[in-house]
Amino acid sequence: MLNWAKTVSLRGVGCTSDQLIEWFNEGKYQDILNNIDGLISKRNNLAVLYNLKGACLSKVLRHSEAIQNYQTAIIHDPDFPDAHNNLGNEFEFEGKCSLAVEHYKNAIRVRPRFAQAHYNLGVLHHKSGQISDAKLCYETACAFDPNYAESFNNLGNLFKENEETIEAIDAYQKALNANPDHPNAKFLLAALLGESLVSCPRQYVERLFDQYASRFEKSAIIDLYYELPQWLPKTLHAKNNYKSFGSVLEIGCGTGLFGEGLKVNCTSLIGVDISHKMMTVAAEKNVYDELHHEDCTDYLRSAPLNFDYIAAFDVFPYIGELETIFELIKTRTLCSGKLVFTTEHNQEGDLELQKTGRFSHSKEYIENLCDQFKYEISHFGLINLRKENRRYLCGGLYVLEF
Repeated sequence: MLNWAKTVSLRGVGCTSDQLIEWFNEGKYQDILNNIDGLISKRNNLAVLYNLKGACLSKVLRHSEAIQNYQTAIIHDPDFPDAHNNLGNEFEFEGKCSLAVEHYKNAIRVRPRFAQAHYNLGVLHHKSGQISDAKLCYETACAFDPNYAESFNNLGNLFKENEETIEAIDAYQKALNANPDHPNAKFLLAALLGESLVSCPRQYVERLFDQYASRFEKSAIIDLYYELPQWLPKTLHAKNNYKSFGSVLEIGCGTGLFGEGLKVNCTSLIGVDISHKMMTVAAEKNVYDELHHEDCTDYLRSAPLNFDYIAAFDVFPYIGELETIFELIKTRTLCSGKLVFTTEHNQEGDLELQKTGRFSHSKEYIENLCDQFKYEISHFGLINLRKENRRYLCGGLYVLEF
């Protein structure tokens, strides 16, 4: 998982108003916006003030105005590296990658040891698949700032993706030396070291998919040959004798790839996902009757459960232990129905945290849960989930009756 949320720099603001920088650090962005124009009218330190205003506008998602203010800062000081760095972030957000690279490089030109700009440029290279350039940028950022946890973390991600396990472990350990509570580095280091964890941290999963949302569908469908959303709803419809699914709850609905196939054969479709940014993409498809930004366990614990089908496709690998979910569905549902889901399959044992940071589940593990909570397995089969490192991942497809 990469930290796509770029590092914003605000050097110089303190010379204008210590209160403003305190407010920024406290997240009081609107308070700053309500007061900063008065300081700008005094015509002092205009570059740093427009830079700060741009940063606040970005934080409240007014990105086009943020760009205008960063550009104004650069007009007042063409060699202001912080404004170039922040403007690069905005252009990257808008998908204008060549302009983002231009401004990151301008920031580095003016301040060669600018670790944040090297890191942000590395993120851009990493996202576009320029791995050697990304590695160089991350390593440079770490050299200039040995406590840069995010850069060590992303360097670890890069090594892990290329199956360079020893190097990934070293990078994650350095990230944790800088920030012992870094959720991504802590969890993925545990996975690489083979520690026996039973769940993914919620913060890790939420960040992972928030940062992946904008490129998820392209990456999954084109790069990973993710064909499951196209054929699985049709297969399930056939197994249901081509009858309506009735009311459907899809937990971990993501960007709505499966929802598009489910919607045509159901009376209502509700989606739940932990990632707000993934759900934003799903909402644009207009296939869900309701969308809930919530952890699936919290939703199952609190919402009325009156569904004919509960679906979880490519969700359980990011959860781990499933006992709570099985118990909540069985004890809180108001009617009989079916639970349909996929797993990353393992042949022996029960629950395993893989070096990828995802969990695999054996058929024996699922059978034990069914015995414990009185589910009946009406279908099980092995399927190809998608490709990873040019090989298909083996998955399990289950249909349980409750």
